[in-house]
Amino acid sequence: MVNRRILLRSQQNEIYELITENGLDPRSFNWSEVKRYDFIYSQLNYNEFDFLFLFQISSEYEYNSIYYPGKNISVQYQSTNNWTTQKQHVVNWLYLLKKEVSQPNLWGQITKYKFSYDPDLTSKVSNEPFTNQQLEQVHKSLNQLKNYLIEHIKVSEEQHKLINENINYLSDSAKRQGRRDFIFTAIGLILSLASFLGIQPNQITKLFYFFRDTVIGFITSLPK
Repeated sequence: MVNRRILLRSQQNEIYELITENGLDPRSFNWSEVKRYDFIYSQLNYNEFDFLFLFQISSEYEYNSIYYPGKNISVQYQSTNNWTTQKQHVVNWLYLLKKEVSQPNLWGQITKYKFSYDPDLTSKVSNEPFTNQQLEQVHKSLNQLKNYLIEHIKVSEEQHKLINENINYLSDSAKRQGRRDFIFTAIGLILSLASFLGIQPNQITKLFYFFRDTVIGFITSLPK
């Protein structure tokens, strides 16, 4: 015999409120019922990704949670003895979910566009950290890239802010990363930024070549 341990409507409504309170659209979620062993449980799914939260309530005092994404791991398991704490687990999950869905797919952007780019170019670059003097030149090259974006693409005030944030992020990355690692980070982020800005493919190609000639060109000229 299968035992149904699904959420009450009032409980589902509480989850609805948690979703809206955390700045997410309830329409992006859907409910399903999942059978595990001899029980049927309620599961909340996120439509655009394979993200989920399983409410595995086995008794009045046994509230288990299985959710994806977890904190620094793919799947998180939590257990408590009350509904209030399980709702906090839902809040934690919503925070992690929101963080993941807002991340650009840097690797996907690299493979999305095809360029006449020689992989051997970066293989010749050491992964040594930049010196302070080299960092100044990297920052100067990134500012040239920022000016190129602003001058050649009509951007709104909000997009202008986004460009500044991404260039500042790259400047900080150069302080933490080795030269080769920085190049790959920069390629992914620049292409992702171009995608967010809605730049046409032919403009993205020109942008990449400008980036290659200014930023990558300087780094590859550095002594190993």
